[in-house]
Amino acid sequence: MVKRRRRYQLNDINISIDDVRDLGTYMEVEAMVSCEEYQPLLKRIFETLHKLGLSKEDTIRESYLELILRR
Repeated sequence: MVKRRRRYQLNDINISIDDVRDLGTYMEVEAMVSCEEYQPLLKRIFETLHKLGLSKEDTIRESYLELILRR
C-alpha cells in the first residue's frame, strides 16, 4: 500500500489527509485525552467535521487494510 500523508493540527486535534493508492483520499482525526475528556472532545470533533460539510454518518472506523480486503 502506498499513501501520501499531509498533517495538520487544530488546537489539540491532529488531522491527517491520506491519499491511498487504489483506495482514495481519507481524513484521519485523532487526539490524546483522558477518559473524562473523551465525550467533550468527540463532540468537538463532530462539530468540526460538520463545519467541513461532513456528518457522523460519513465516518468509518476500518483500517486501510480492511478497506482494501473488502473491495
